[in-house]
Amino acid sequence: MVLVGDVGGTKTILVLYEPSDSGWACAKRALYAIAKYSAFTGLLKEFLRGVDSGITSVCIGVVGPIVNGDCVATNLLGY
Repeated sequence: MVLVGDVGGTKTILVLYEPSDSGWACAKRALYAIAKYSAFTGLLKEFLRGVDSGITSVCIGVVGPIVNGDCVATNLLGY
């Protein structure tokens, strides 16, 4: 199973894909309002609740520059 995400300034979209006979199939998709969460980990735990299959790969895009190896999400500094 593959976890794909887009973390933006106002919303986050997370999707789980699993292999299927025709390629990849969406197993779960959710959209979250960023302002409701104090940290990404809480949002991620909520999304993964009830997911039984193991995740083998992750790709998450985050808005903002990389500073000293960390993403500084400029639109999220107030949260």
